Amino acid sequence: MRIEHRYNGTKETAYEKLSTLLTELQKQYANEISNVATSWNNKKDRMDFIFDVRGFTLRGNMNVTDSLVIIEGKIPLLVRPFQGQAERRIKEKLEEILK
Repeated sequence: MRIEHRYNGTKETAYEKLSTLLTELQKQYANEISNVATSWNNKKDRMDFIFDVRGFTLRGNMNVTDSLVIIEGKIPLLVRPFQGQAERRIKEKLEEILK
């Protein structure tokens, strides 16, 4: 899966807004999301992540530039029928966060 989202702002601002996203989602959806682990590089323009959603492990990375966020991840085969719905929800969340 690959999601690209354009926004107005700086890489630093996007990092500030996105750095706690997965842990906040884990708190909000504690019955669905667990075992969140993230790691940002020193430049704070790439985050590697792994987490469980309803028993499935998702892993990937997020790259941040001054105008674009790119999320790439591997989705388990059994989850692929829900990929379109997941992509829409992720895009909506990025739009909300990176206003």
